[in-house]
Amino acid sequence: YINNKSNTDIVSDAVAKFFNYIKDFAFFDDLKFKMLENNVNIDECIQNNKISVIIEYLLSEKGLGYSKLPKALLKFHKYGNYSRTALEEHIVEAALYAVNIDKTADIHFTVFPDHFEIFQKHAVEFCKRYKDIYNVNFNIGFSIQKPHTDTIAVDLNNNPFREDDGKLYFRPGGHGALLENLNELQGDIVFIKNIDNVVHESNIDITVLYKKTLAGYLMSLKNSISEYLKRLNNDNLSNEDYINIVYFASDKLQIKIPDGFKEWPLTAKNEFLKRRLNRPIRICGMVKNTGEPGG
Repeated sequence: YINNKSNTDIVSDAVAKFFNYIKDFAFFDDLKFKMLENNVNIDECIQNNKISVIIEYLLSEKGLGYSKLPKALLKFHKYGNYSRTALEEHIVEAALYAVNIDKTADIHFTVFPDHFEIFQKHAVEFCKRYKDIYNVNFNIGFSIQKPHTDTIAVDLNNNPFREDDGKLYFRPGGHGALLENLNELQGDIVFIKNIDNVVHESNIDITVLYKKTLAGYLMSLKNSISEYLKRLNNDNLSNEDYINIVYFASDKLQIKIPDGFKEWPLTAKNEFLKRRLNRPIRICGMVKNTGEPGG
């Protein structure tokens, strides 16, 4: 499609589609109300093709100011006469499958420094809103992505991008850059999700089911690992125990057992298995690749 059309045509098509369906977006009612505050009728703007007026109210501080808001604070899903942001959807999800025994849900967001205050403001507001609905207390934490994980930005020709003063321009790194933030959290089980990887609550049941399934499988593996580590600390470990532990490590955890492992001294075998087993565990659920982006 891209090869057969110019960039201008592609952008034009996208803009046309956007305005054809603008009333279906979760932010539409907010935008309509904001424009009415300034005596501007959005329906008349659509009818008269006044696209620039609508865009101005959508993106600028004159209206909703979406150009400066983080993705988490954009209206994401419609619910009858109100809408939710992605941030709200994460709070709701936490209430449905990530609640501690004391009826609290711990939620952590990694944010840009410029968005820190606005995130805190909205998080407090949303937690108050959903506390009574789900009978859950929310503990919200925030961290900033480490600046030293930033990566060099490049232009369309894959050359380093420079600012006006000639300095190299760095941008935040990918998901791997957040491992340090994750490592600083104190939690036995951590569910990790992108900020926009949320569903409408009408479809939340299957998300909750599989999140609980992943956590259950995680605990099953953790219990087995704990038992095997106890056995490895036992001087009377039998050969059958070794066979079971090695099979578990290679089959369940995909740990590569070195060639010649059978001939290693017992102390070397023990040290190898202890190092490989006594580590954090990651359980991943994957969407089947059916040709769609992100599969």
